[in-house]
Amino acid sequence: MTTRGLPPVAKLTEQQQRGWACVWCGRSLTVGADVDLGEQRARPAVGAAYSWFPRACPDTAACSVSRGDPVAIRSVIRHADWTIGVDREDGASGPMYEIECTTCLDRSDAAEEKKPAEDWAISHTGRHTDHRGYRAIITSFVRVTPAPGNPLRDRGQDR
Repeated sequence: MTTRGLPPVAKLTEQQQRGWACVWCGRSLTVGADVDLGEQRARPAVGAAYSWFPRACPDTAACSVSRGDPVAIRSVIRHADWTIGVDREDGASGPMYEIECTTCLDRSDAAEEKKPAEDWAISHTGRHTDHRGYRAIITSFVRVTPAPGNPLRDRGQDR
């Protein structure tokens, strides 16, 4: 998926149509170090329809600058490595604890400590002596961040 329309196929070189050169600036491309813009179908007014395979420079912003294009382009990231882990951002909540009665499905309030939920379960059983089974619900918060080598991490956009 591109962030804007592709140039008309009739105005491109054979190398650009076949994905050997950047569809925007015409530079030669290396397989794996480029952005695949997906198979496109051309339907000329005369003749049979055909497929063409546009590709672009991996850094579309630099490509845009090199050809003097005033239009800002967002990068399209087809594959990048990411990591996931406990959210340690400022203001991020720690785990939240709740306990739910498996008999009546009544539930404690969520709290950042286990004790209020455990106290609720004991109190609930005191009021309903046949309610003795509970489900502990622990909600943890995680964050996905760009891994080393991901262009967003290199740009400082790792939040």
